[in-house]
Amino acid sequence: MGRAKVKLELISNSRSRRITFEKRKKGLMKKAETFKTLCGVDTCVIIYPMRMSGDGLVQPEIWPSDSKEVERIVCRYRSEAADRRAKRATGLREFFASRKEKIDAELAEARKVNWEAKYPVSDEFLKDLSGPQLRSLLSAVGDRLEQAKTRLATMKEKRTVETAAPSDEIVPSIGVDLHASNAGFMQDGVVGAGLPFEFMCQQLDQSMSIP
Repeated sequence: MGRAKVKLELISNSRSRRITFEKRKKGLMKKAETFKTLCGVDTCVIIYPMRMSGDGLVQPEIWPSDSKEVERIVCRYRSEAADRRAKRATGLREFFASRKEKIDAELAEARKVNWEAKYPVSDEFLKDLSGPQLRSLLSAVGDRLEQAKTRLATMKEKRTVETAAPSDEIVPSIGVDLHASNAGFMQDGVVGAGLPFEFMCQQLDQSMSIP
């Protein structure tokens, strides 16, 4: 019959606690010696004895018994731990630069996904359109392109006039009513074709290159 599982909690009885301490300490020292012998690695154990009422300054028990060997192992541990901390240490400038680069990459990816979701243009999308819808799309994009060319010419003319006019002369503003233009564009069969207005804008942007 196996032994009952020991409940891991502080032993309330002081005598039993001291007996358990001595047994476990000897077992730990023996395991450390076996570990060093079998694996050939630096190993040391430092155990402070149990404090009893009235005890003064207590000295820890060590293994191996040679204090210089224990000191050498502890110094090695502290030196290598400091080197690892130095390698992992990062200045504030480098930390925030790294964080900014990561956030910029995530933002660019999110914008790409949002753009693709907003403008789902693909060959599959065009395949789903009927003949009348394709003709309506072609006509709407052509009208939009002409409107953009007209607006571009108007802006160039306005810029030329403003450049040639004296500084104290007020040049009347010349522009195109975009709301009326968009309204006419939407009435020219785009809505009837069931196509989103944003899709037309994207098609226009891809078809025209403004210098």
